[in-house]
Amino acid sequence: MSLMLNTDLYRELSDSEKKVIDYIETHENKVESFSITMIANRTFTSTATVSRAIKKMGFSGGISELRYSISINKSPSEDDHEKKNEDIGNVNQILAKSYRECMYTIDNIVITDILKVIDFIKSANRIILCALGSSAMVAQEFQEQLLMLGYTPILMADEVWLKRSNLVKQNDLVFIITTLNTRPVLFDMANRAKHTGAKVVTCVCKEGTSLQGISDITIIGHTENIVNTSIMSQTSRLSLMIITRTITEYLALYE
Repeated sequence: MSLMLNTDLYRELSDSEKKVIDYIETHENKVESFSITMIANRTFTSTATVSRAIKKMGFSGGISELRYSISINKSPSEDDHEKKNEDIGNVNQILAKSYRECMYTIDNIVITDILKVIDFIKSANRIILCALGSSAMVAQEFQEQLLMLGYTPILMADEVWLKRSNLVKQNDLVFIITTLNTRPVLFDMANRAKHTGAKVVTCVCKEGTSLQGISDITIIGHTENIVNTSIMSQTSRLSLMIITRTITEYLALYE
C-alpha cells in the first residue's frame, strides 16, 4: 500500500520530514515493527520530527496507528510469514488502543480541576478513597503514593464499609475511583458524604453518570475494551492511573 502524501502536501514538508516519509514508504515492511527512535536513527532525524511527519501523513494516532495501518493492509502474498504478520498486527492494535486511551484522557483533563483536587486534598481533615473491583487496585496504588507524601488516606474497597453512613465527617474528602460507575453503593456513599458537608471527587471513564451530578469535581478519563479472561477485566484502568499519578506527582513537587 502507498502511504505517500499528495504532491502539494509533500512539497510543503521540511527536508527532514520528507526524509522520514521517504524512508517509511521505502521500508514499509520493516516500519510496522519499528519504534519512533529506530526510525529517527535510520533517517538521522529526531523523534519529534518522526512524530510530526507521521501525523502529517494523516495518522493522528502516531506511530501506533501507522504500524497498525500497515499491518492490516498487507496482503498475504507480500510476505510468506503470515503468522508473523498477524502477530505484529495484533501487537500494534493493542498499542494503538493504549495510545488512544492515554491521548484521549490527557486531552480531556481540565487542568483547573486537577488544581482544585489538589486544594481539596491539602485542606481535608481525612482523605477517604472509595473503589470496588479492579478499580480498587488503582485506589490502593494511589493510597500508597499519598502515604509516601505524608498523607493518611483511608481506603474503602468493600461494599460493607461503603454502606456505613457514619464514617464520613464534615471537611473530609471522599475520592471515588471507578471505570463506568456501575455500583449503586458508590453513588450512595457520595450522596451521604455531600449531606455531611464533605467534598466529593470522582474519577470515572464515562460521561453523564449519576456520580457526576453530585460530585464537586469529576475528572473524566477514557477507557478501552481489553481481552476478557479469567484474570483480566474487560475495560482498562490505565486512564485512572494517569489521573491519580498526575495528582500525586504534582503534590510531590511541592513537598
